[in-house]
Amino acid sequence: MVRWKSGLVLLLSGSLSSTACVTYTEVDASVVPAMEEVRVRLTDDGAVRAARHLGRLRTELDAEVALRPPDSVAVIVWLGKHYPGTQFENVRETIVLPRREISEVHRRELSARRTAVALIGAGAVFALLVDQIFLQENPNRPPEVDDENPPPAGFRILRIPIG
Repeated sequence: MVRWKSGLVLLLSGSLSSTACVTYTEVDASVVPAMEEVRVRLTDDGAVRAARHLGRLRTELDAEVALRPPDSVAVIVWLGKHYPGTQFENVRETIVLPRREISEVHRRELSARRTAVALIGAGAVFALLVDQIFLQENPNRPPEVDDENPPPAGFRILRIPIG
């Protein structure tokens, strides 16, 4: 029973430590300043217009807001993430979309609560893994009390022998 609960705690901690530390808050497209990171949801017409630049149909874009005319929204989309280590790695495309082709704009913000949960979860996973590592005893050593290397104290989910 203890092994099952320990595994569940490890799984929960691992999943919490791998969650994103940002949240997306819906805002009006006219109040978002330039160079702000946003997630833009497009209408079908907007997705078709953006597909001309991106090469594929997408209804949601993670981008930065660029300077724009008052009746539209310009976003800078990073295209080079699919080409790491090449000359195309830093390629960005600016797409200008009329407001009628955008359904929602969400501002990307750092979440202190999610970041704290992720750090606590990562710390717990690290502590559990460190607890599982132990040194194997030398079989050729004379039998005596080994006070230097006590056995791991915590959970016994798995053992990682070293030495």
